[in-house]
Amino acid sequence: MKKKKFQKIYGIALAAVLIISTLEVSKVYAARAIETNRTDCIVEIDLQDTGMGELNKLSVKVDFYKVAEVSAIGTYTVSSELDGIDSEKNLDFSDLDSETTIADWMEKAAIAKSLVETAGIEPTASCETKNGKAVVDNLTVGLYLVDAQQTESDYYTYNF
Repeated sequence: MKKKKFQKIYGIALAAVLIISTLEVSKVYAARAIETNRTDCIVEIDLQDTGMGELNKLSVKVDFYKVAEVSAIGTYTVSSELDGIDSEKNLDFSDLDSETTIADWMEKAAIAKSLVETAGIEPTASCETKNGKAVVDNLTVGLYLVDAQQTESDYYTYNF
């Protein structure tokens, strides 16, 4: 009698192990909310690792345009300066997700640049690189269009 009971328990335990091992165990990581009230954000520009040593010696002007506000959960709303500009293309960030590609971001950046130029909006912040580096600080939380200006040396023209 004990032998049958032992075989039954052993069989149930083996079945449980097989079932559990086939289940996908997932972990849940909670993302921290975005601190939307921050006004001390910093962007560092470093051209030293571009493989073009000449850029370290040139001054590159970089403009920052705030194109969208961001909510605590990471959704974007087009800034009031750009919203409603009469354009053939509208800037829309509602389709952003984990599948958004670099090409998608580049398309949105091109639309944002076109709207900024059409509206004649002044940059939110600007800087110039020195020895290939620059820092912009005291930015508010948001999504920015970063626009590095064309720069020329004696031999080359650099477009970003």
